[in-house]
Amino acid sequence: MHNIRHLSYIVKIAELGSLTKAAEEFRLSPPALTSAVRGYETRFGSKLFIKTPKDGLTPTYMGRRFVDGARKLLAGVEEFEREIFGIQNELAGQLEVGCYAYCAPVVLPDIINAMTCKYPGASVGIHEGSLDQVIGWLRTGIVDIAVTYDLFVGPSVKFETLATLSPFAILPANAPLAKKKIISLNDLQNWPIIVLEVSGVQEYFHNFLTTHNISPKTKYRTKTFEMVRSLIGSGGGYSLGLTNWKSSETADGGQVVNVPLKEKAPKARVVLAFRNAADSSPLINAFAEVCRDYFLKNYPTSE
Repeated sequence: MHNIRHLSYIVKIAELGSLTKAAEEFRLSPPALTSAVRGYETRFGSKLFIKTPKDGLTPTYMGRRFVDGARKLLAGVEEFEREIFGIQNELAGQLEVGCYAYCAPVVLPDIINAMTCKYPGASVGIHEGSLDQVIGWLRTGIVDIAVTYDLFVGPSVKFETLATLSPFAILPANAPLAKKKIISLNDLQNWPIIVLEVSGVQEYFHNFLTTHNISPKTKYRTKTFEMVRSLIGSGGGYSLGLTNWKSSETADGGQVVNVPLKEKAPKARVVLAFRNAADSSPLINAFAEVCRDYFLKNYPTSE
């Protein structure tokens, strides 16, 4: 196996015609370069250089062939390094991303698309789950980074706020209240509620309503937010939301409207979750920056 560094020593000696000058350039002692030359001479059974009073160290016939071959090999090594470092600079690789299932379909597609457009060599694996599942995946290394809510906070995880959200009412588009710019929970006192049975937001919305002495009658319970929207669109009642869907149309063709609420609510934050700084990487940092850009653009009034 060739020692690439030793090959570069021999090429430099041939270029400068001096072992001493080559040693100075590499900031090494002349014996170190002498050892490199003799190692190859012993291996190939032939002298690589001869010393003349006029020209100093001059390559022999074998030495010239050796130096020519070494230059080609070193050029190939440089090309290899450029390619590998180029791939690193392009941030190629696999990134596993966790996301709280409630907000995943709203925010994650645009974030992933922006990431893979900016870094074509990057691939993103998607892991959707509950609040505790997402944090568990992060701790055990199943995911590298996560987008979630800070409603489930545990040790050994670092959080960075991306957006601060306030709850809003989701109403049928043809309801008179849907035309108002803002409403009160009291306006919904006689409306049945459709409950999204997803750990985290379910408790958050229940506490919000209880704080304001609102005890609505539950009409339906469902485990998907799109089902909540479809039931509301067909006139089934109302619900509460935190993240805005871009379309007002529901899966079955109905229409819903999001209306802000007067009542103050506990802060609900969308956060980036990391294990710790030591586990960071250029790919993780790049994804984090894409997330920051997305939330800054789409939630500009967030704290």
